[in-house]
Amino acid sequence: MSTGQDNLRPSGSFTSIRPELLGWRFVEMADGRAVMEWTPGPDLANPAGLVHGGWVGLIVDDVSGAALVSLLAEPRPFPTISMFIEYLRPIPIGATLTVTGVVVRAGKRVSVCDATIADADKRLLARASTTFSVDFDGELRANGAPVAGFTALD
Repeated sequence: MSTGQDNLRPSGSFTSIRPELLGWRFVEMADGRAVMEWTPGPDLANPAGLVHGGWVGLIVDDVSGAALVSLLAEPRPFPTISMFIEYLRPIPIGATLTVTGVVVRAGKRVSVCDATIADADKRLLARASTTFSVDFDGELRANGAPVAGFTALD
């Protein structure tokens, strides 16, 4: 199981200001799952003083993409096709939250991931589904099983 932020750059090619800008860090990333801790700062607030929904979309995309990256032998681009987010409770500024991404199904050409954002009391604040375009046709996991058809839900 990988931990820390370096797990998103296995080839050394991934760099981003997003972790620092948004206040997140990875605590787990393996086998079609990714978990991050997120403490949104005041720069992410909407006029009501809560996290703006656009930032939530970025976090969901990052954690879902990381779950998918955990299945790749080498990182490569895979564009987001669609994203659906349900905002269930207000997301407070300054609270440390758990954001989890799970590969629901890795397909040959299209893969689906789910994400959740929960507070310290494990209350669900938001949930999302993200679809990515990625070619897994013929790709094998470390255990020799095909990536296409994988789900982390089992």
